[in-house]
Amino acid sequence: MFSTDASCTPNELLHGKWSIFYKYIDKLDATNVNLVGLTAVHAPKGYFYADPFSIKHNGTDYVFIETFDYVKGVLSVFDINKPDIIRNVNIGEFVHLSYPHVFKHDGAFYMIPESCHLNRISLYKAETFPLVWKKVKTLVDNLHSGDNTILYHNNKWWMFSCVYKNTCNNFSIYHSDSLFGTWKEHAKFNPNNKHRNDKISRCAGRIFIDSIGRLIRPAQYSEGGINGEGIILYHIQHIDELSYKETAVNLILANQVNNELRASHTFSYSDGLLLLDGRPTRQEDHTNTMVDIKAELEKINRLNEV
Repeated sequence: MFSTDASCTPNELLHGKWSIFYKYIDKLDATNVNLVGLTAVHAPKGYFYADPFSIKHNGTDYVFIETFDYVKGVLSVFDINKPDIIRNVNIGEFVHLSYPHVFKHDGAFYMIPESCHLNRISLYKAETFPLVWKKVKTLVDNLHSGDNTILYHNNKWWMFSCVYKNTCNNFSIYHSDSLFGTWKEHAKFNPNNKHRNDKISRCAGRIFIDSIGRLIRPAQYSEGGINGEGIILYHIQHIDELSYKETAVNLILANQVNNELRASHTFSYSDGLLLLDGRPTRQEDHTNTMVDIKAELEKINRLNEV
């Protein structure tokens, strides 16, 4: 399935060849995700695909991804029915871009990509969906952040972020009464307060409601020394401006997505379409060790008690 022979470029061998995996699941229970029957979408030689997000338009699921040539990431999109036709997305920025979090609000399409090299979190609106987008607002300025994930819940907008400050990554939450309003730092979970281990807290895809009504936040699991060895699914039990509580209900390791994979760091579910990414072992990976899922979930929840 994954080539590691002489046809691979040196960068692919060293940094890994990420691919997209997808499956339709009508009712997704976060504690029991059936990953049998995933379809893979592989990048051509010299590139990888990662960070998938989907959104439905006129009955078609469009998948937005990062396309990386091992120098700089650009945003791309494909129709799930034509995964071999990849088109670049123009948002008017020319730095490394990834994590194209797309969503719909008041009939319009918006995107918050990761643009940490611009030192800000910005909102973009589709001018010609799905290819042409225009910046409409800087949500948070002077901020080096990653994998920004937005949620509208209880009549308020929330944004989860991994902010690099004071030589470490901090799990942070912002909130606003309006998508276009002023975004404020959470009283407890902000860049100045390191309350979450970034190896078990960094966002890993769209927040969604599962089949039994739980609000689920995917997060990267990187406890074994690999950036994104799997996905933690957290149940958001409470959120307001002063407090936040979530409980880990599932841990999906990369080899559960595909037995050849060593890393997976996106789990995005929307309109019945589940998207993941993953890559096989690379030269610099640490030795893979067995993980007791139940024990690891208990450990994660102990670490997150604040």
